[in-house]
Amino acid sequence: MLSRWYKEGVFNQVLSGLLRKGLSSGKVNLSTLLVDGSFSPAPGGGESVNHGYKGKGVVVHVLADGSGNPLAITTTPANGNERLQVEILLDKANIHPTKIMPIFEADKGYDCLWLRSSLLQKHLFPLIPYRKNTSKASIFKETFSIKSKRWKVERTFAWLMPKAYD
Repeated sequence: MLSRWYKEGVFNQVLSGLLRKGLSSGKVNLSTLLVDGSFSPAPGGGESVNHGYKGKGVVVHVLADGSGNPLAITTTPANGNERLQVEILLDKANIHPTKIMPIFEADKGYDCLWLRSSLLQKHLFPLIPYRKNTSKASIFKETFSIKSKRWKVERTFAWLMPKAYD
């Protein structure tokens, strides 16, 4: 059922309607945006399944607000480039920062110069650890007293993914 809703655009319409309602009521926290991907094994195959470094499956990508509320969701084969999904997720969420520059937090898998530049052009502050020297990213955290909220996007996945024991 969910895959049919996703293909027909119903899922995206529901999510964008909830986002609009949350923005108008002040329940969406846009001071921080969080992004991550979660691998889901799919040994049986399918059109969007491929072999990645974790095995055969798909990756679910989520853009969440500072409270962990999902703003946009995409899926790719496991061998996809998660950095390419950031632009797609931001376009789907259709977020336009106003007075303050939101912090855009991601893990070091999203570390690349072109993505940092793109986020800055969109008026988003990239808080992404560097792959080779993590001390550079901690300078920003220490200088501006920024507390990491990445755990909230991990919690979002826990909310979205069905439990194996249910």
